[in-house]
Amino acid sequence: MTDQPQNPSQVSQATAGPRHEAIVYFNPKIFGWSAFLFGVLQSVCSAFLAFNGVRPLIGVGAFALASRRIEAC
Repeated sequence: MTDQPQNPSQVSQATAGPRHEAIVYFNPKIFGWSAFLFGVLQSVCSAFLAFNGVRPLIGVGAFALASRRIEAC
């Protein structure tokens, strides 16, 4: 086996290489706002889908009401 130090503090700077700080590639504030905006967009899309589901029911109801009035005349 090779003779390697067991304690990390025994490793010299020359063998360990330069230390680099962690680079943050995203801003947490922007990440939070984008999540909020996608939530709003999802709610708006759900509202449009619900409205498009109710609209045919209104049309069928109006057609049934109009045909009932024609029969009553």
